[in-house]
Amino acid sequence: MKRFLPAPLKLQLKRSLRLMHDWRSGSLKKFAKARPQHTELPYQLELDLRLNPNPAKLKNLQIAIAAIEQVEVWPQEIFSFWQAVPAPYRRNGYLESRSIIDGVLQSSVGGGLCQLSGMLYYMSLKADLKIVERHPHSRDIYTEAERYTPLGSDATVVYGYKDLRIQNPLDQVLQFSFQIKTDRLLLLLRSNLPLTEHELEFRRKDISTKQSKVCTFVDGDLRQKTLYRKA
Repeated sequence: MKRFLPAPLKLQLKRSLRLMHDWRSGSLKKFAKARPQHTELPYQLELDLRLNPNPAKLKNLQIAIAAIEQVEVWPQEIFSFWQAVPAPYRRNGYLESRSIIDGVLQSSVGGGLCQLSGMLYYMSLKADLKIVERHPHSRDIYTEAERYTPLGSDATVVYGYKDLRIQNPLDQVLQFSFQIKTDRLLLLLRSNLPLTEHELEFRRKDISTKQSKVCTFVDGDLRQKTLYRKA
């Protein structure tokens, strides 16, 4: 039945089912919110990555960053990418740019947002925050020279049903903020108390001619297993 529905109705159905699940599970009460009065956050961890944006992607990143930076994540609260970031529609100011869809580079409205979600996931691993939900890209399409971050550190987001959700297990307030430079994107995780930067390791193993597995370790402890189809 679902396969005969138009794409907008399918998306609306997925969003409705997701909202119902969050309401029933109590997740809606745990989501971090934009707060007008910000806590003083003098401590930080940094993640500085290469950025090669076209004007459309840069505009999309700026819209999402402005929203993310308003959110403070208090102890035990959950940061949700799509609770923080406006939906990727033209009416919200987004433009068409490249993104990875079904393992293929394509053009879509809001393209480029997965670079932000990937950085947020990578930083959350460095701070050893609790990953509640994360979806990897299904296909590894990059060479080692082209990667922004190690294979296994990506996190794709698809509005309506694929989210990035990170819980704050620390007894301190957290906030993500960004600085866009000419060819770099700096992510800061700010806090009101000192933060510990944990050691990450991404171990890749080819399990067949068509598939790789990446095991993610934080301070030597296994945190995630991710499978990728090879390009």
